[in-house]
Amino acid sequence: MEGTLCRSTTRQELKPWEMLDDLDLVVVRDPSSGQTGYGVFMGSGGEIFGYAVYRGSGGFSTYRNLIDEKAEINTTTSWNCWIASSSNSGPE
Repeated sequence: MEGTLCRSTTRQELKPWEMLDDLDLVVVRDPSSGQTGYGVFMGSGGEIFGYAVYRGSGGFSTYRNLIDEKAEINTTTSWNCWIASSSNSGPE
C-alpha cells in the first residue's frame, strides 16, 4: 500500500492527463498471473483525475464499448477494472 501512495503522489506531480487522454492506452502485464491490463489516465477533460486499469480481454471489451459509446455508464455496469481517482475539485 505504501508504494501505491508514493506512485499516487508521483502521478499528481507528473500530471500525465496533460499529455494523455482516455484514448491513449498504457498496456501492462502482471508478472505473477500473466494477465494483461489496459490502463488509461483520466483528467484531460478537467473533471475526474485518475487512472483506470481494465483487466484482461473482458476489461478491454468494456473499455472499447465505453469509448465507442455502446455501453451505458451506470452503477450496475460490470466494468472489470480498477480505478483510482479524485473528483473535479482538482488533482492536487
